[in-house]
Amino acid sequence: RQRQMCIRDRSGTGSTRSVKLTPIANRSGSAGVYLDVSDGIATTTRYFVLKVNPVNDKPSVGGIATQSMNEDTAKVVSFTVNDIDTSPNSLTIGKRSSNTALFPTSRISLGGSGTNRTVTLTPLADAYGQAVIYLDVSDGSTTVTRSFTVNVANVAEPPVQLSMLEDGILSIFPPDHGVTYSDYNTTVSSASHGSTRVNKTTNKVVYTPSDDYCGTDSFTMSYRNDPLPDEELSLIHISEPTRPY
Repeated sequence: RQRQMCIRDRSGTGSTRSVKLTPIANRSGSAGVYLDVSDGIATTTRYFVLKVNPVNDKPSVGGIATQSMNEDTAKVVSFTVNDIDTSPNSLTIGKRSSNTALFPTSRISLGGSGTNRTVTLTPLADAYGQAVIYLDVSDGSTTVTRSFTVNVANVAEPPVQLSMLEDGILSIFPPDHGVTYSDYNTTVSSASHGSTRVNKTTNKVVYTPSDDYCGTDSFTMSYRNDPLPDEELSLIHISEPTRPY
């Protein structure tokens, strides 16, 4: 006989016997165990107390599927947490990113309460690519990590509209992704009505229209600061300067 918290498994032969006691999952405390030995006529009972010490159980985190989103958008991802020994409201959650050029920790926001939580992902402006997001759930003693992949797709953007005067020179800075301009690898396509080049010192694109040309011209600039490639089509409007009479 045994109390509810233990399951008994008897084995052995002859005068040497054993009893295996397995506590019910996640149960602790004391239980009295009774061993009834009978020869078919008389029965003798031996009683002893088994004490099961509590141990800390790890928190649990629900699975999160691979996520897909477009650049320059935000995505809210829901997930669940739980712990047998700790109230879900007392669990702490940390956040990490494998690609901080796409998702710095400042762009990963945690929300929700209890067992139902959310993580909001907002990539840096104009950034796209892939990152692995790590959520570290802790009960103060043990930590469990759940990771998932996020794919951010590049979205075609309208041309950058720029204006200049005839026979002038136009310099265009790379986009601001929180890095210095010298960290970019900048390339530029040719233009139909002028010349293009890259200033290797500043990584600025320099455009010079053909002599006396007025109208519209275009070219494509590519700025690369791995893992954030960024391409922009520039549409240049060249106007004749106002001339005094």
